[in-house]
Amino acid sequence: MTDVEQRLREIEERVSKATPGPWEAYGVGGIHMDGTSDGYSVMTAAGKRLHSPYMTQADADFIAHAREDVPWLLSLLREREEQARQLGVQMERYLDALVEIRDYAWDRGDPSPDAEHMLELADAALRGEQP
Repeated sequence: MTDVEQRLREIEERVSKATPGPWEAYGVGGIHMDGTSDGYSVMTAAGKRLHSPYMTQADADFIAHAREDVPWLLSLLREREEQARQLGVQMERYLDALVEIRDYAWDRGDPSPDAEHMLELADAALRGEQP
């Protein structure tokens, strides 16, 4: 397992253990004469309140939205990983076909300029180069 896969599994485990969402952020009290506030809180769907007099509105919003955002991002990432895996399989099939086409043309000894150009393109693709 790669470090990335391990980290993703750890994040998914934390998500599964967290209190279900949605969570809400809200301010507590008001702004005082000296510019300080009573802080902000995050309320979970289960009624648990997370409060800090040092939490800003932006921090509270981030924490509250993370409960929905992180699972969404993990789901999107897993979808993209599967798409990349499928594209990799398709790429290998295409490369296998290019090898067969190239080998067939070489075995036939096709001297046409078009065939030679196609073989050069196939060889370049097999080396991972752009045509």
